[in-house]
Amino acid sequence: MKLICGQKGSGKTEKLVNRAHAHCAVCKGVLVYLDKSNHRMHVLDRKIRLVDMSEYKIKTVEQFIAFAKGMLALNYDIEHVYCDELFSVLRLTVDDCQALVDGIEKLEKDFSIEFTIAVTADKIPENLAQYEIA
Repeated sequence: MKLICGQKGSGKTEKLVNRAHAHCAVCKGVLVYLDKSNHRMHVLDRKIRLVDMSEYKIKTVEQFIAFAKGMLALNYDIEHVYCDELFSVLRLTVDDCQALVDGIEKLEKDFSIEFTIAVTADKIPENLAQYEIA
């Protein structure tokens, strides 16, 4: 799992989209971009599957993990999941996200997949520092 952290308006989403596009050029499987709406439909490469999480009424970490498991079970060829606005959708802060981190780490291990998540935060807590990317 990787985290792209920064203040609101600092360019996290742009970095996330750019990483997805760069990965798209070398990806052998499927890339998925989860967002709270479909407004990035025309920004993302058409090879990247955009999923509008608002359509699934995901409100809790448990619901998100179950949703992700279902998505991965149906699409065994998913290689990487990019998540924008996930903390906003789940109403989490970096200080109360351990259950999400644990769930995603298990998904990565069980399904041989990677997640990259954009997180709005002033500072990343020490327990998450290992996941942060520039």
